[in-house]
Amino acid sequence: MDQKGRRRPVLADVARRAGVSQSTASRALSAKASLISTATQQRVKKAAKELGYQTNPIARSLRLSKTSVIGMIVPSISNPFFTRLVEEVEHVLYENNYYLYLSDSRRNLDTEARLLRAFESGSVDGVLIVPCHEVKSAPSIADFTSGIPLIQLDRPTTCTKFSGVGIDERQSMFSVIKHLKDSGAKTIGVVTSKETELTSMLRLKETEEACRFYDVCLPRKLIVEGEHSISGGAEAVETLLASNLFPDALVCFSDLLSVGAIKQLKDQGIGVPEDVLVTGFDDTPFAELFRPSLTTVRQPVEQMARTAVSMLLEASSSVSHYRLPGRLIRRESTLLEASYQD
Repeated sequence: MDQKGRRRPVLADVARRAGVSQSTASRALSAKASLISTATQQRVKKAAKELGYQTNPIARSLRLSKTSVIGMIVPSISNPFFTRLVEEVEHVLYENNYYLYLSDSRRNLDTEARLLRAFESGSVDGVLIVPCHEVKSAPSIADFTSGIPLIQLDRPTTCTKFSGVGIDERQSMFSVIKHLKDSGAKTIGVVTSKETELTSMLRLKETEEACRFYDVCLPRKLIVEGEHSISGGAEAVETLLASNLFPDALVCFSDLLSVGAIKQLKDQGIGVPEDVLVTGFDDTPFAELFRPSLTTVRQPVEQMARTAVSMLLEASSSVSHYRLPGRLIRRESTLLEASYQD
């Protein structure tokens, strides 16, 4: 019964109104719709809409031995980058007649492990995970022995048992350093993230190689590790200011870090970009709204989501690791003129 006490329409009602068999109506409203004619599909869908019929995903899963639900675990749903990634994943899943079951591990390894065990029970048809930590999350991921597929998204871990999708760190960092070199920077500093150990190490390695290639100085004392937060970026700048050397440009490994860094620089009377150029990474929604707007690397979030979902639904037994190119978005934090590229 619905809220007004009326009987809810069932599949047989839809079939009767559309003038087709119940099995044909079921196919028309499922992923098997391509097996019947377009005209029949439209007639069945029209009947379903008129009657207010909705499929019951639980009953359907019992019939098909599948849930049509994909589980996703992220370290923090409040992080703007993860929010956007989740949104894109949900859109792609919906296009494929799947639904999303989202869980927030809260950057907690024990919570992450419990969520993985819960998904192992068969409540979902596959799992997408953005690990809390690229080293410490690996044992829980490696212990995932369910028959359902799992894809590591955004951050790689030391677990090579499952496929993954992320960004091309080399191409991204080379584009950042070239831009800073072209903008006149001779010495740069780097603010890395404690939360992403392997990514930060790889990003730093590629930054160092890019500096050598473009003949830009990167002193070891100007490489500072910060908490992955706005306050972490501010604290990193305090550490840099305490040194005897300050860079022409500051490369931050996330937009959150760069916002904190710029705020602290401005509080100390240091102009951005007049005195120091600053770059971020991720191109989160506030990157363009912040002042000065952030020059940053835009991650191909939609492409990452589509690639990961495609790999998950194909459920291939082979292990693949895709690295997708990022795009440098030049804005006010590295440009002395008011205009910027988007």
